[in-house]
Amino acid sequence: MTVFNNFNGLCTNPKIINSNYDDGGFLYTCYKQDTASIVWTSYSAPSIIDGTIKEKYSGEVGNITRYDLTYMFPTEGRGYAIVNGFLSNTQSTLSQWVVLANFITNDGQTKGTFVIFSQSTETSAIKSIPRCNIAYQLYGYSCILYIESTEKTFINIDFTSKGAVLNSQMFNVSQLNNNNQLYDVRNLWKGGECFVITEQLDQNVRGYVYSNDGIYNNTWNLPDTYTNTSKIFGIFPDNTVWAIATGSSIAANQWITVYSTALTTYSTVQGDTGYGSYSILSTVPERNAVIKPGLNQITIAYVMSNIEPSTGYITISQKNPNGIGNDFVRTKIPASSSPSGTTNNANNVTINGSLVTVKLEDYIFDRGNATYVVKIDDDFVEVNGQNLIGGSWQVSTEPGSGKNEPGGTRSSILLTPDGTKNYLEIKKKDDVKTYVNGLSDEISRALAIEKGRIFIPYERYQYNRNTREDQILLRVDVKDTNMPDQPSSNALRNSLDKSVLSKGTSSIPIGPYTESLDSTYGSPESPHLWKRYRYILIGVIIGLFLLILFALIARKKFQGGRNFFTIVVFPLILVDFVLDIIVLAVHGRDLKWFFICGWVFFLVPILFNIIISWFLIDYQLNHSKPTEHWWKENPRTALGFTLLSCIDLEALNVVSSRCAGYNALNARFTEKGRKRVLISILFITFIEDVPQLIIYALYQKYIVITEIIPILVLSSSCIILLFKIISFIYLMFIYKPHRTLTSTVDKIDDTNSDTASVETGGGGAPTSETTARRQAGVTELGNIGRSSETRTDDDNNDNEIKAEKAGLTKGGFLAGDIYGEKSQTSKQITEEKIVEEDSSEEETFEEKEIKYTEEQQETGEQEETTTTTTTYITEDVSGDTTEINPNTGISSSQSEVTETVTTEDGDTTTTITKTFYE
Repeated sequence: MTVFNNFNGLCTNPKIINSNYDDGGFLYTCYKQDTASIVWTSYSAPSIIDGTIKEKYSGEVGNITRYDLTYMFPTEGRGYAIVNGFLSNTQSTLSQWVVLANFITNDGQTKGTFVIFSQSTETSAIKSIPRCNIAYQLYGYSCILYIESTEKTFINIDFTSKGAVLNSQMFNVSQLNNNNQLYDVRNLWKGGECFVITEQLDQNVRGYVYSNDGIYNNTWNLPDTYTNTSKIFGIFPDNTVWAIATGSSIAANQWITVYSTALTTYSTVQGDTGYGSYSILSTVPERNAVIKPGLNQITIAYVMSNIEPSTGYITISQKNPNGIGNDFVRTKIPASSSPSGTTNNANNVTINGSLVTVKLEDYIFDRGNATYVVKIDDDFVEVNGQNLIGGSWQVSTEPGSGKNEPGGTRSSILLTPDGTKNYLEIKKKDDVKTYVNGLSDEISRALAIEKGRIFIPYERYQYNRNTREDQILLRVDVKDTNMPDQPSSNALRNSLDKSVLSKGTSSIPIGPYTESLDSTYGSPESPHLWKRYRYILIGVIIGLFLLILFALIARKKFQGGRNFFTIVVFPLILVDFVLDIIVLAVHGRDLKWFFICGWVFFLVPILFNIIISWFLIDYQLNHSKPTEHWWKENPRTALGFTLLSCIDLEALNVVSSRCAGYNALNARFTEKGRKRVLISILFITFIEDVPQLIIYALYQKYIVITEIIPILVLSSSCIILLFKIISFIYLMFIYKPHRTLTSTVDKIDDTNSDTASVETGGGGAPTSETTARRQAGVTELGNIGRSSETRTDDDNNDNEIKAEKAGLTKGGFLAGDIYGEKSQTSKQITEEKIVEEDSSEEETFEEKEIKYTEEQQETGEQEETTTTTTTYITEDVSGDTTEINPNTGISSSQSEVTETVTTEDGDTTTTITKTFYE
């Protein structure tokens, strides 16, 4: 509700003057007798959003001594004029009647005071000022003065906004006599006035039409079968007269409206060429022309030269084909830039002398078999500061000429900060549907199309990441049509874009919903992924093809390695990691929840990866001698993939894959360790890959503008999750690793071994893990590990050794004959169980494990066999490698198996030595 200014309670004779324009608002005035002045306040038109009315400007006009001789009316420049008369009586001059004019401009300024009439009191007196209005017959303004005399005289005064009097004409109205009286004077929209007279006999009112020069034309010709004693009547802009009829034939509480079109052809416009304006000489296209859709220019020729732009508009509307409701406004172009600078017409309106050219967008006349109305405001152009009266005319488009390109299209619109706030405050699903349906209907009316072609999904929106304040984007689906005269979906999308960009001067806003559209954004078309990103997509396909090709080459080189996973899948994982960072950095602000959830499920798994990878690597180094050896031999590779394991634990599978036969990728995890890695990867998959897939899928569900990066990251997430699940099932339950990829040699705990006795040369106590019992010729010793770097000598060839260096490593016991010579020869005893390696389908061995057991029955007696394996690696202390052990003849690359066979009665003992060559 709007509360008007009561002017401190001193207001008398309040009055409201409406603007001639729908968006002009109104002027609220009040006469103050104590100051003999009129105070005024201008108000805006009701808001199309919530109907509120805002106060614009205020001021005061003084020297109003006779309020009964005051007339206020709207001007063509969206301002107002106050005309008042009074009797001027000074000592220096004779008394005379004076009429003054003051103007209130659209921006709240007051111009005047201008004297437009003065006359001595000896001739006559001014009885009233019944009518002032825009001078449609020429330009400027016209006022009718009713002069009190025996002949009932009227004076018509034509003047301009600068106070210049163009014409003054005195005349009589013959129908006005002593038996009736003047009730009102109404202006006609093509020049002339209608004098309304009340008959004293029956109190009926009748109208008589006179030109501004006082020439009688006709009556208003309302039906004589009814009377018009209610005195409720009016005149439409096309000069159609209407009235609320009364009479004995009309029942109580029943109203009948009567019309007369007798004056629709009446015009006193000087030089009228059919446009209803004195100023317009011709136009292109001309009146009632039939044009092709897509017209992009209108030309207007004026009578006068030196035309300048003013504050008005040229408006093009499409006639409502149903004949019900208002016409559809297609565009509203200003003659000059708006004061706020939001509308730039530099490329739209060009004025050259008396010629005005208006450039149009191709969507204005975009459909066939339609009628359009071109209307020029009365303040579109001016000459010497005086606005020229505008005009209007109709054109039609050829039938069946609409463009019907098949298929729909999609675009987006941006809500203003206030519109965004209002939208987000809607909590109920049905209320959201109501909002988007209302917005769709308003856009349909603004584009003059049938309902249903514009569809806005209510569940989709995203934030615009390029604005400081929160502003959301909505998706707009434009459907195609089968009607030949309707524009295609692409044409409609283009129309919507241009209409939003020129908001305020186009058909938008048309209601409270379209008022919330941001005019700086428009309605751009959603990108076609293939057209916009086809080179990126082609590059992705080529990259995948190359990865698969490399995997096939690697498989051909060494089939035993996990080539496909290392070459194809793991690079995809790294690419997915980079895409995760990019999509969160670029598109993280698209949705509030997406930014938070995305970073949580990106950073938390990395933290788990760091912790788990540390435990897994520590476990492998402590339980697998080959892994430890690989770590020392490949420090850079180990460090690099350790860091990569912080990104994804699949890096640990890569270092043990021996892809393409490279030993740098052969960490040789133990079987138990390998499965630990797989279980850890599965755990991380459920806290990283699965949530990310859900997040990216929901992002695509609610997002408005489809971009290539989110699509790629969603695709990579799906592929990687699928590969990880398949990989886990295969590697855990089906896959049998090649013998060169797995270590079966675990480091053995020697915490319970008697290392002291070994270091003194006596050897340790035998255990069941090394031999069943002491046999002749077999010396039992504690295991001397490689890392202890302990050197052993057998100087006296007594099959016993002693350690020269403390620091024995943990381990079990070694059984077997150990030979030496007097030279300082080091025998380094391995603690590994050798695994046969098969490369390229041939048996070559780096380390061998031979379990050889024979059961021999002799004369029905059970024999017990114990097999031990000793691998000798000999070194010359001086640095020269000793190739052959002089006692056994076994080279450093040979393995010896010693068997001890004992019968149950212990009578016979046989020792068998077997040598295996690599």
